[in-house]
Amino acid sequence: RALEFVADEQYTIRTTFVGDDFLLAKIPLLDDLGAKELISLRASYGRLSSKNDPLLSPSSLIYDFPPVSYRYGSAPYVEGTVGITNLLGLLRVEYVHRFTYRDHPGALLGRVRVDVTL
Repeated sequence: RALEFVADEQYTIRTTFVGDDFLLAKIPLLDDLGAKELISLRASYGRLSSKNDPLLSPSSLIYDFPPVSYRYGSAPYVEGTVGITNLLGLLRVEYVHRFTYRDHPGALLGRVRVDVTL
């Protein structure tokens, strides 16, 4: 979700595995569509300096964050995905699962994401 986490220093790492004829090639219809399996893991962590934090210095409101914005806690944000990519050469369907910060109000714990690349 956009602006769920705010930071003026942020570090992100992502790793993705795209299988080439690993599992889905054994399913004829998916093999005909050119489907490839997809597994990825993403983690991000950051900090918000006191000069930019409106809670610590309200007199100098540099940023007015939405009420659904949070600072990172002691743990990074981590999510993982499994899905199918390269369907017909342009479609990607994946399930995204959130591993951390699941207690935030309105947090999307799991969702299906569809991307089209032209």
